[in-house]
Amino acid sequence: DRMPLPKISEIFEELKGASVYSTLDLKSAFNSLKLRDDHAHKLAFSWNSVQYVPIGTPFGLKHVSSVMQRTMSIVL
Repeated sequence: DRMPLPKISEIFEELKGASVYSTLDLKSAFNSLKLRDDHAHKLAFSWNSVQYVPIGTPFGLKHVSSVMQRTMSIVL
């Protein structure tokens, strides 16, 4: 799933002439994307004899930024 990130100049061009602006706090949004159950075990790790399996996407996965961009394009 490839979705290029928009260029800042393109974003400003889309905002030109708008009279209302708002902000959205996406601080934890990236990690809120759910992993498929059949893939989560591949990212599991153990620490202090306890195994942890992530529910949301961790940083560093190759295609997650494309998925996040597509999600934001749909939502917004």
